[in-house]
Amino acid sequence: MSASFMKKLALATALSVSTTQLAANPFAELINNVTSANQQPAQAKPVDHARQEKVTNEGGRQFAAGYSKAFYPVKSLLKQGQTDQALQEHKTIFLEKDGKSFLAQVEHGLVALDANQTDTAINAFADAEHILGQEFAGSKLGSMLQSSSSNLVSMITGAGEITDYPGESFERILMLNYKSIAYMLQGERKAYNVARRSIDWQNIEKKRFRDEVELAKKELAKKEAEQKEQGNDLSGFGITDTINKYYGKSRKEAAQVPSAYVNPFGFYMTGMVQEFDSYDDRSLRDNARIAYQKALELNPKSKVIKAAAAAMKKKPRRGRKLVHIIVADGFSPEKRTVQFDYNAGGVPLPIKLPIYEAETSPIHRFEIQTVSGKRLARVHSIADINSIALRHQYDSLPFQQLNMTVNVVRSYFENRALSKLGFLGKVVGDARQEMANPDMRSWISLPERFLAARIEAPKNLSRIRIKGFDRRGRTLVNQVVKLRKDSHNFVYARNIGKVMKVATNQNKMWAPIK
Repeated sequence: MSASFMKKLALATALSVSTTQLAANPFAELINNVTSANQQPAQAKPVDHARQEKVTNEGGRQFAAGYSKAFYPVKSLLKQGQTDQALQEHKTIFLEKDGKSFLAQVEHGLVALDANQTDTAINAFADAEHILGQEFAGSKLGSMLQSSSSNLVSMITGAGEITDYPGESFERILMLNYKSIAYMLQGERKAYNVARRSIDWQNIEKKRFRDEVELAKKELAKKEAEQKEQGNDLSGFGITDTINKYYGKSRKEAAQVPSAYVNPFGFYMTGMVQEFDSYDDRSLRDNARIAYQKALELNPKSKVIKAAAAAMKKKPRRGRKLVHIIVADGFSPEKRTVQFDYNAGGVPLPIKLPIYEAETSPIHRFEIQTVSGKRLARVHSIADINSIALRHQYDSLPFQQLNMTVNVVRSYFENRALSKLGFLGKVVGDARQEMANPDMRSWISLPERFLAARIEAPKNLSRIRIKGFDRRGRTLVNQVVKLRKDSHNFVYARNIGKVMKVATNQNKMWAPIK
């Protein structure tokens, strides 16, 4: 049993004991805290206009909270193209305070990559992988214990962000995808080994998630049976209908992918590396074709993957250099708190749910041109991270249903006890609900989508242009990129809105131009 699990179990036990000790004088400590707070002079809170709440169609509230709100200063700088400042801001706010967390490291790694600081990025992603640990990466049991202990603590306290955050399964795969990009920008073939690991990890995560969903369903049935024995029939509470109503809105976007485990980037990257290899050893051309074909199986609609697989049936063109371009566009969905009043057996309860909200990029299409404006290639999607995240959320509904069931039961009996204290009970109840928040953590700096282009260019081509257009054909992004003449090229473009940052391989690629 892992040290991490034992630590969380100890914390959960301590919290349980504290609750039991207060039973003789219910909510005494909370009452004292509220009374003390009321005696302090009121302090004006700054208004964050960029994160003001919205009203949902059902009359509830939707707003940023927790980690999502805390990350906004970094995200704002990224939107302005101030990547160096964003990196420093993230270091100050998150890394220096919580450097041993997976989330702090992957966020720092991605922001560093966008700032073209590849060494910092590689170190951060390596630290994130180390934090997860070999046991968690390869052991179904390790994941089960991690998940169970985290849920135990958060359910007892009602505080979703009190425990470690090991990342969602699709985020852990993307960590390795980004680490492979960082190596490619250094001209290092190490990208291949990392990409292969991401493929293996995705297969492990797929099975683990399926097992954990079944575990959540069994736990939910157990909780419902326990309440029924006590005379509380939860089937009449409509929890399932409520969950489906709020999470079902993203069903159409989630349905764009069959599961959250169809990220083809690992196979695409291995195919790319082997294609570079084939310029030195043509026998590896077929290996690249197989890798591209595997990527195409995960994203059959991708024109760029299909074209790459077809090109591997031919010999490399002499006198040409290979240019692979990856475009990371927009931001992935970000969690928002949705709060609404829920009628539980005649008792109104304020419920808070963490729900992804998509942020759509204004760019409709990209293309690669010569500096004079001649089109060299269109840029096509290889991985839709937006749909992958929303699919993960939709497939995770049994977890949300379990959490909501536990929270409804806890809040129901708390409110009944507090109602006996009159006005003071109401004050304490409101304060208790204010402190009870869901887990709002996610890898916020991730892009909405990965796109790619592949060009066999003349050796003397020294510059290309990346242009982005909106749906009306207006140019929103126009970036000239300098290529190496003495090497094949790997280009990474990060686009946010109308701001694009571009990096190319700092060193010569390992394969020669012939």
